[in-house]
Amino acid sequence: MRRKAAILALALMPMAIQAKCAEQTYLLEGQVEDGSGRPAVGALVGASWLEGGQPAGPAIAVTDRAGRYRLSVRFRPNDDMPTHGQACTDRLGRVGVVAYLSGQRSPLQIGVSNVRQTLSKIKIDEALAP
Repeated sequence: MRRKAAILALALMPMAIQAKCAEQTYLLEGQVEDGSGRPAVGALVGASWLEGGQPAGPAIAVTDRAGRYRLSVRFRPNDDMPTHGQACTDRLGRVGVVAYLSGQRSPLQIGVSNVRQTLSKIKIDEALAP
């Protein structure tokens, strides 16, 4: 009897171990402009977000000649052990994006709705505090 119980426990163990939600990768793309509307070449773009109520990130990119960037955000859901048959529900909701160029910055809060998303243009026009 004990042997049957031990075999049953070992058979059910993999279901509990693999119940963790998988990491999700979001691709955020966009363009940065300087204060005069020209592409911000070489701007540093950074993003941060929350995972389980705690700060996460950063994801960092540098803009190309056209001011374009691509950020890969790796989000780790907080759904530790969903009930068998249920989907993981924790999703990336908002991302803070900041672009820096020559002593200027442009903070932006963005709602994320897709795994791959093109963001609105970021305009760098706010001077950094000394």
